[in-house]
Amino acid sequence: MHRDALADRRMERFAIFRFLLLLGAVLLAALYRTGLPAVAREVSAWFFASVLGGYAISVFLPLACPRPLRRSRFLAGALIAVDVGVETLLIWTTGGVAGVFAPLAFATVFCATTVLGLSGSLATAAGATGGIAIATAFWGMGWIPPQVLGIPRMPAGASNLAVVAHVLAYGMALHAVALLSAGLAGGLQAIRIITAEIIQKLTEGLIAVDGRGRIICVNDEARKLLRHSDLEVLEGRPLETVLRRQTDARIRALLLAAEDRRMELLLEGRDGRVRPVEAKISVLRGPDGTIRSTIGIFSDLTLRKEAERASRRIEKLEELGEMALAIAHEIRNPLASIRGCAEEIARTAPGDGVIPRLVAILCRESDRLDSSIDEFLNLSRLGAIHHSPVELGEVLEDVATMLRNRPEAAQVTIRYEKPAAPARMQGDRASLAQVFLNLGINALEATAPRGGLLEITARPRSSAMLDERSDLPEYADGFEVSFRDTGPGIPKDRLLSIFTPFVSSKPNGTGLGLAIAQRIARAHRGWIEAESEVGRGSTFRVWLPRSERAGGDRATQACAAPCVSPALAESQEVGAR
Repeated sequence: MHRDALADRRMERFAIFRFLLLLGAVLLAALYRTGLPAVAREVSAWFFASVLGGYAISVFLPLACPRPLRRSRFLAGALIAVDVGVETLLIWTTGGVAGVFAPLAFATVFCATTVLGLSGSLATAAGATGGIAIATAFWGMGWIPPQVLGIPRMPAGASNLAVVAHVLAYGMALHAVALLSAGLAGGLQAIRIITAEIIQKLTEGLIAVDGRGRIICVNDEARKLLRHSDLEVLEGRPLETVLRRQTDARIRALLLAAEDRRMELLLEGRDGRVRPVEAKISVLRGPDGTIRSTIGIFSDLTLRKEAERASRRIEKLEELGEMALAIAHEIRNPLASIRGCAEEIARTAPGDGVIPRLVAILCRESDRLDSSIDEFLNLSRLGAIHHSPVELGEVLEDVATMLRNRPEAAQVTIRYEKPAAPARMQGDRASLAQVFLNLGINALEATAPRGGLLEITARPRSSAMLDERSDLPEYADGFEVSFRDTGPGIPKDRLLSIFTPFVSSKPNGTGLGLAIAQRIARAHRGWIEAESEVGRGSTFRVWLPRSERAGGDRATQACAAPCVSPALAESQEVGAR
């Protein structure tokens, strides 16, 4: 429930209390007149009609004021001042503190509590006490028009101390009522605020309607699902006037059906997207079976449905992966036979002619196919990642040396920035070297044709710099290794798929290098991310955690390539952009 709605409810209750106060004053005036002499009744009728008629105007006039003015504390304070003034006038002309109108001050203090809080109610109690004291003093001294009600002044023998004590007792009682009612109202208000905040913080949409079909409360999530503005006041309105769209007909029928239900339906949100929503309807009944309220909770199932679809896709991919592994193994056996036969043909064929050239092509292409199958198997099968203490700076220095010795490095400046402090972590040195070498080779091959720069840096990265991709928050502190080149860059439409197997821009690339590197990084509880701008170059960042839970030597089963040595990794020109 919104703050404006709460303010409207408070002012509505305040208006109802003042109307009841008016009715009580009219009833007291009627009873009071029955005890007056016949001559004074006509005069008193005019007096009460004038005073209470003017007060009635102040009761109903705020209903014609604009809504922002009705919610203001200034207007509420002014109306309370009018109430105290009218009561003081009635008390002054009907017997002072001993008159029948003095108890109305308690109702006024209670009314002030509903809209002005503790300070306002205490101020009202003080004002009412002062008004009663002044009215009683004027009555006792005879400062009233004798013809108003036809009652003589207070007898001279009356005890002034008794009157003072009576006034003090009223004042103490009024202040006690102010404190108690303010405490009660404050507690109820705190409960309302907490309840409203809880309802607003719910991730599900909530709508509650009373037995007459009027909305009791609705939270922001329900407003989004039902396409209603946050500024629109929905509380107190009939459900039919709020759920007017054709797509809202099912929700309206569920809330008005007066039975517990649970079902899924489709809703169109503010953004125009159709979302699957689960509706849970609960009906609250009184002891006699009448409906007190109906509560509807609406949960957006978009993420759940997407997760279910992703889970189904993963299951299909796993099945396809198993099938692909079986096919790859089946291909390698006849491939070996084909190459053996080709070698035998080359051995028995004449030394010149077209047959040796065809056999050479056959053997070369068989080797390339066998290499692709081998890389695919390395990507798919389970390998052991052996964790031990690793100094990243030393690994990167070795990788930088190997990159400088490659033919492509003749046109590229390789700049390696050694970490300022030791970068120690738990990991597999050989696998990490393969990751860094693959990224470096990719950068060299992209930059070499037109020359440029390759920068390799490593720096600490704290948990505050990480995002939600870290699946192990306790390992958040780690290192970020980046490879930045000034090559042609990667178009945005290809950047999202560079880690997908068999996606390559190289003429002879397999598209498995980056996929293998990402698997190795994941096996170390890290990841690789890429940024690129066409014409300005690319940056690949590898984030790796500092340590594992137990530390020391241990093997972690992960979907990654088998561990290879840096020397062997140097000879593998895998990877693709």
